Amino acid sequence: MKQKMKIRWAFDPFTKQENTWHRAVEFLYNMQDSKEAEVIPTYVMGSEVSDWVTKSMAYEGVDMYHTISEVCLAKLKELDTRESFNAPEIIESSTGSKRSDASIMAKSLDGIDLLVVNTHAQKGLERFFIGSFAENLLLQCSTPMAFISPHTDKVNALNKGLYPTDLLASSKPVFDDYLEQSFNTAKQVVLYSKYFHPETSFYSSTSVMLGGGPISLNQYYEDQSLNKEKQAAHWQDSAKSLDIKTEVILDDSAHPMAESIVNTAKENNCDLIYMPSFSSTMDTVLVGSIAREVIRQSPLPVIVWHIS
Repeated sequence: MKQKMKIRWAFDPFTKQENTWHRAVEFLYNMQDSKEAEVIPTYVMGSEVSDWVTKSMAYEGVDMYHTISEVCLAKLKELDTRESFNAPEIIESSTGSKRSDASIMAKSLDGIDLLVVNTHAQKGLERFFIGSFAENLLLQCSTPMAFISPHTDKVNALNKGLYPTDLLASSKPVFDDYLEQSFNTAKQVVLYSKYFHPETSFYSSTSVMLGGGPISLNQYYEDQSLNKEKQAAHWQDSAKSLDIKTEVILDDSAHPMAESIVNTAKENNCDLIYMPSFSSTMDTVLVGSIAREVIRQSPLPVIVWHIS
């Protein structure tokens, strides 16, 4: 018998981001409609909240967990969530640190298939500092995560996803693994691959040194295109074996990667974006920054999972 998918929803009843809450609920409904999924709303209660609850009560013997549970239940009722959602779980954090709260949430994910996270999608200078609960989860959590931001559009379906990739043979096992993941609801996948632009990365020139000798940029792009098309055929065969339709988009624009990913997803009427993140201590800033920018910019849900 196939096990039911387990989804933990990082739920904070004290925030006032109504649009984000409604989009998260729509996402969860679509996951439940696509998969047999158990949804567990979970609130990480920091010390500042537990202190506030304790001090605000005029009588002794207050049941702090019961009080917070009632607040959570009232918020879920306000959002008109399904009865199939589990009762909210409360995890206590001993500090008021977002990093600590994220670490505690990450440690609560044994047996969880997907963590759904609402983000604040901060912009400006403050976004470069890893201080938010969502960004700390992105760095610490090994469980696949779905990010819903304040500017996420209404989630009507999760049938068509965009999958950014370099289409290298070494990346295909990651794609094959994605196709089998429980969070994959896509019936159609857009394989999006961007050309590497040596003239914008190094210098502007009509030729570039590759493999010991100069070749024309036109020849370089032709070679890239042939290699990507050849590899894409193998990727499409894997998806077809699971009755998943695919299309391939090769992008030769010089626009920034995150912007191109988001725009391509919107232009092709995708419902969500799937992003494997090859992160480690050294490359989190380089590769993880693309995932963070996509999450901030995307009007679609973004599912990220780490590949070691």
